[in-house]
Parts: sequence; structure tokens; C-alpha cells
Amino acid sequence: MATGSSRRPSKRRDTTRTTVGGRGSRRDRQARQAGSPTRGTGSGTRPAFLDQGQGQRGRGRATKGGVTTGREKRERHARERRLHSLGHALVVLLAVVAVLGAVYLVLRNAPVFEIQSIETEATEHVTMADIQNLLTVPEGTTLLNVDEGQIQAELSKNPWVASVSIERDFPGTLRVTVNERKVGALVLMGSGSMAWYLGEDNVWIMPAKVSARSGQSVTDAALAMASDAGTLLIVGVPDTVSPVSGSEATDAELGAVQEFRDGFSADFSSQIVSYSAASADNVTCTLASGVEISLGSPTSISSKETVAKELISRYADELTYINVRVPSNPSYRRISSDQVQAGTGAAGNAASDSVVVGGGTGSGEGGETGTGSDGGAGSGTTGTSTTGTGSSGTATSTTGSGTSNQGTGSTGSSGSSAGSGTSSGQ
Repeated sequence: MATGSSRRPSKRRDTTRTTVGGRGSRRDRQARQAGSPTRGTGSGTRPAFLDQGQGQRGRGRATKGGVTTGREKRERHARERRLHSLGHALVVLLAVVAVLGAVYLVLRNAPVFEIQSIETEATEHVTMADIQNLLTVPEGTTLLNVDEGQIQAELSKNPWVASVSIERDFPGTLRVTVNERKVGALVLMGSGSMAWYLGEDNVWIMPAKVSARSGQSVTDAALAMASDAGTLLIVGVPDTVSPVSGSEATDAELGAVQEFRDGFSADFSSQIVSYSAASADNVTCTLASGVEISLGSPTSISSKETVAKELISRYADELTYINVRVPSNPSYRRISSDQVQAGTGAAGNAASDSVVVGGGTGSGEGGETGTGSDGGAGSGTTGTSTTGTGSSGTATSTTGSGTSNQGTGSTGSSGSSAGSGTSSGQ
């Protein structure tokens, strides 16, 4: 029997060894050739996420896109809670709105709120009969389903009605209040004796017949009507102005007047009693003192006011006419008599006037009148003085004795004047 040493076969281990500074194992070499990071500690490539996470160690964890800190987690969690709370509140709100809507739909037609009575009051120009004839509320209408727009539209058929206010007095009373349109001006038409009320909102209201007394001009009668209505008078408008009740006034002449009214100060506007608007470029106004001011077109309004007020202050109670069409070169007419009688303040239509001075015994001499708009004051003899008419006239000086009267003048003519004094102009 043969003897000898016997060895037990050893089991071969398949291990991967990593050497420091060496070439590494076959697996490492294959990983490096594939370009992927290894987990070894040799010369292989270190995983990128380990480098990124090293500075954040102990403060967060690595993710595919970087590092999420604890603070970011808390903020994200807080946002999620807020969004959840907001969504819950929105759901509750929608549910409440839905319930209220359903309740309203039921109540708006409930017989308990059916309109049993309508309370309203007449105004200065809108009578109870007007309201009753225009206002209709169908039977069975309740306080909750009444059509306010329909009520407004029906009552606005009366041009004096500017707006309507509606109040509900439960369970069954409806209160309707008519707000009347305020008058902004009384416009005297170019021919005849018909005038129209124009609202402050630039809406035509209604016509009005002008009735002049014996010896009274239509213009003076219209001025009295405007004064009673607490407004001013507009005269001299062309025949192209054609009002329609309830419609807006779009005429350029009235627009020019409105621009002056808006541009003048409240103090100066309070002195104006009438405007004349032959065209948008030919506007004049007349003060309560009787002084007529030629304004021209609605430009440099504040400058025109300043010049006119300065002349009125300088020649108090002496001026009859001021021209500020060109504020830098104004002109004027004035008298210096101790017996001046104020005119009516209306812009009249008379082409000329004459007065007898001193019972026909006075005498006077002076220059002749010019021709043109705003014609100059004339001179008279044997106690008679007449005004000139035409366009672009220049005032001339007059002398005489007796009483001087400021008459009523229209655009392009002035009132008569005679007496001791002078008339100046540029």
C-alpha cells in the first residue's frame, strides 16, 4: 500500500482584490474602461454624488438633482398644508354660495314678498300722473325679482327724469324716487319766440314758449325765464341747432359755450347772465352789470378772464364793452358820466337804438361810427345818439350832455350811449 502525503482539495475563492496604487482588479479595469465610477479606493473615479453630499453631511440627504435640506423640506411641507387649507376653505365657500343661491331662488318668487304697494313722490316738473302713466309693475312681482332696469327705462321716457332710486321695504312695499334733471341753460332759438331747456348733463329737456309783455323784447323775456329757473340764457344760436327731447346736444356752438363755462372761475361765472354763440369761434357773454365781453373761440380762456377782470377793476361802472378775442391786445368802450343807467344784462338783437337827451334840447358832436361787428358808439346831434352796427368796428369818442343809457345789445351791436363822457378803444 502506497503511502504518501495526501492533500485535501481547497475551495478556490473568487474574490476581488483592491490594491493601493496598483492597477486594481479586473472588475475595476472593466469599470474604468466603461467610464463608470467605482466604489474602490484606488485610482478609480469617485462617484459624483459622494462629492456633492460631503459638504452637506449631517444636514441633508443626497437626491438625484442635488441635496434637499431640512429647511426646504419644512417649507415644502408648510406650502402643502397651506394649499390643503385653502382648498378646503374654497370647497366650504362654494358650498355656502350654492346653498344661499338655492335659498334666494326660492325666496325671490315667494308670495310673501309680493309687491302690495308702490310709494313715490312728484317733483317740480314730473307729476304723479306722469309717473303713474309710465310706471308698470306686473302683477305677482316680488321685491326680490322686480326689474329695476325696466323701471328706470320707463320713467326716463320723461326727459325731466335723470335717474331713479329704488328701495325695498319688506315684506311688500316698493319705494321709487325720481331724481329730476337739473337745468344747465335756457337756449333761445335763432328765430321766433321758442326756447329750450338744456340739462346740466347736456341733454335737451323740453321746449318753452317765451311770452314777452308789451314793450318787452323776446330776449328780455327769455332772460327773465332763465333767471326764474336759476340758470343762464344762451342766444344767437344758428338755425342748424335742432333740439330733440331726451337727446344729447352735439352742436359745436353749444360745445364752445360749455368750454368757456368749464374754464372760467366760479367767481367770474357767477357774474355772467347770458352767452351768445353765433358760431364756435364767435362767442360773447354779458355780465349782470350789462357789460358785453367778446370772447371769440374757446382758447386761452383763463387769460381772457384775467384781462377782462383787470379792465373791469380799472374802469369800474364805466365799461360797456370789452373785446378779449386776442388777450394780448384787448379793446374796450367806456363812458364817464355821473348819470349812467345800467342795462338789462341781456344780449339783445336790436341793430340800433336811439335816445333823446335832455328832452331834445341837448347838443352833441363827435366822431362817426365804424362799420363791422361790435360796432363803435355813434355820436348824435340835437340830443340824439345812435349805435353803429357791422363788423370789426373801432370805438370812437363821443361828447355831449344829458343822461347816458346802457342799452341792450346783441352780438355785433352795442346799446346806445350819449351824454357827457368819452368812449375809448383800440
